[in-house]
Amino acid sequence: MPCATRLKAHIIHFCKNIETLLSRLSGLIIVPVQYRSAVQMAQIDSRARLSSKMAVVGEIVLLAFAYGYVGKPRTASFFIFVILVSVSYGALVWLGQSWKRSQRKSKFVPNFHWGYCVTQFTLGAAWAGVVSAALPQADKDQLAQIYAILIGLVGTAVFAGPAIYSLLFWTPLVFGSTIALILPSAQTNGATLIGIFSFYFLTFVSIIELSRKMVEREVGTIRIAHHKEETEILLRDFQQGASDWFFELDRDLVIVNPSDRFCEVAQRSVTEMQISFHNLLLNGDGSIIRHRDDAIDKLMTHLEGHTIFRDAIVSIPFSGELRWWDLSGKPIFDESGSFVGYRGVGRDVTDLHRSRERVVYLARHDPLTSLLNREMFSIALEQFPHDADAMQTAILCVDLDYFKSINDSFGHGVGDNLLRAAAERLRSCVRERDMVFRLGGDEFAIILPEVERSDVELIAKRIIDHLAQPFRIRNLTMTIGASIGAAMLPSDANSPAGAHHCADIALYQAKVEGRGKFCFFDARTQDAISKRITIHTDLKSPAVRQQLFLEYQPIIDLRTGKPIAMEALVRWQHPVRGVINPTDFISIAEDSGFINVIGKHVIDMTCRSAALMTPNLEFAINLSPRQLRDEMLPDKISEVLRKNDIDGRRISFEITETCLLDVGGNSLGLLDKIRALGCRIVLDDFGTGYSSFRPLHNYDFDRIKIAQALLDDVFLSPSRQIILETVVAMGQRIGIDMIAEGVETEQQAALLRSLDCPFAQGFWFSRPISDTQLIREYGVANTL
Repeated sequence: MPCATRLKAHIIHFCKNIETLLSRLSGLIIVPVQYRSAVQMAQIDSRARLSSKMAVVGEIVLLAFAYGYVGKPRTASFFIFVILVSVSYGALVWLGQSWKRSQRKSKFVPNFHWGYCVTQFTLGAAWAGVVSAALPQADKDQLAQIYAILIGLVGTAVFAGPAIYSLLFWTPLVFGSTIALILPSAQTNGATLIGIFSFYFLTFVSIIELSRKMVEREVGTIRIAHHKEETEILLRDFQQGASDWFFELDRDLVIVNPSDRFCEVAQRSVTEMQISFHNLLLNGDGSIIRHRDDAIDKLMTHLEGHTIFRDAIVSIPFSGELRWWDLSGKPIFDESGSFVGYRGVGRDVTDLHRSRERVVYLARHDPLTSLLNREMFSIALEQFPHDADAMQTAILCVDLDYFKSINDSFGHGVGDNLLRAAAERLRSCVRERDMVFRLGGDEFAIILPEVERSDVELIAKRIIDHLAQPFRIRNLTMTIGASIGAAMLPSDANSPAGAHHCADIALYQAKVEGRGKFCFFDARTQDAISKRITIHTDLKSPAVRQQLFLEYQPIIDLRTGKPIAMEALVRWQHPVRGVINPTDFISIAEDSGFINVIGKHVIDMTCRSAALMTPNLEFAINLSPRQLRDEMLPDKISEVLRKNDIDGRRISFEITETCLLDVGGNSLGLLDKIRALGCRIVLDDFGTGYSSFRPLHNYDFDRIKIAQALLDDVFLSPSRQIILETVVAMGQRIGIDMIAEGVETEQQAALLRSLDCPFAQGFWFSRPISDTQLIREYGVANTL
């Protein structure tokens, strides 16, 4: 028994080697791995279909040939091989029938495969034995029969099935018969040998070539079947999906063959769906009657022009409210090129549309009072004409008197309720077209378009009177007041920013005169104006660059607690006034144009410091609107990077949306040139206006800095946390790293970590550090 087991193992090992060789010769190696099992099943199917027919024909030929040797001496070996051939044919028939009856073919593929391999090899060897035993005793007629049988057997191998089986039959038959034919006892002349051997070679080449074609055909058939199955599954899943559907229109743009899903979302029966597509989109279920809609009109232009449209967003009335659909379609033409209709796909995107509207609303409005926020104030100012002939526009700056003491005494909860109540009174005091903003804390601003000075004074006094009335908050009665400063555009200033500054000066004057007062801007308020002129003059001094220095605010990786970057913050060591913060001179430098000199100097100082730091520490630099008007800025940055041997990837430039609004579309090309140097572009102060949504559409920022306003008092109401969470999640969805600014407490840092906000900066982590401290802690001799 062990000997039989070893013999079987040797045979299988031999067959595997033969299979590998023949597979390479026959091109089976081209079959992708995922299709090999299926191809092997197809080959066994092909062999099984031919097994019975070949066995019957083979047995008839064998018996007819063997009959001529009955009675001849020394034929024992001949008939032994005849019996072996018959048994092999029987094995083929048994394998074929067993395969056809098998209910679990895939499981038994290896068994049948090796069964056919062994049987084919045995059959070829047995026929070679028959020929070898018959040749020495054959007369001329029998020699002719042998040659014919050999030609027939070898020729049959070409069409007998897959190459692996054909060649396992062909190989022993050809080699065995060749040895027999060249022996002297075979009586074979040279011409006959040449003819037979040439035919052998032809059949070998034919088997290889036909097998390659067969394999390619089988792989192609299987691949098509798989793709068809996948397509049918996807199509079925698509049609049964929760939000998508197919639609089809005829040449008159009337809906035809509506799917069940389409009928469901349209809230109509199949019969009711036999209407024009335009009618369905415009009127929906008829709960709201509309005569026209711009988005639908634009879509109909495509439909009537027989053009492709993609992601067309339209609103459709259902049950008294609007639902939003995303539609894409393609025109269909017949063979003659005539238009026959449309096929397309639709999707209900109502929830997504409402979510986007909510995010935009939250970005434009103060979350506490629902008033427009500071960024919207800056944007609104720019929209008003400020040339000399323009109608007067008033800007009012409003501060609540005594609010801070109430907030400190009764807590933020009471303070927030008081701010909401004050905001409502402010709204009630102005005209419908006027705009009220909350700038932060207890600071408000109001824009009064097309107004006379006398009307401004009436409105301001009305506000003061209304806010002076007692408030009832949580069973507490409290009284506050309001101080108001106003400036007129263009009479008091020739720019919106200038008018706002004038209103601030007027507010300061109102507070000087006593709380509850209103003042127009008066150019005679020399203190504030004198300070501004002095700073403006001092900025022109050549010595100012030597008086500027940098401090650095670390940007922390919330996952590791280590700094990844340093934001460069410019300070001015004034010889008389001492250290001046950027808030006191940057706006003046921007107005005067000196900001380009300061900005270039800041870039120089920052890169010099970066060259002394460990190479994995990045540096962030702020850019102003006027700097973005400098077409030479990219070249200046390139020169500084080259001079200090700094990799541009270590430097990022922070800009605000206001920069883009002030400069316009040309700034985008300039930002691209800066980015080409390897530098990152960061959007600063996100979340303080509709801030960031317009630039996010227009430019692919590398990072976004969340404004401190979104972190201030974040734990006082769920809505504030929701806003912060929404902004962080948006960054994650669009694949942009977010940096939270102004982190001042451990609670804020923990909240940001729980939201998976990657980076943050603020006093909680570190106050700005000096250049000396930066070198000491992060210089090349140290590691982060």
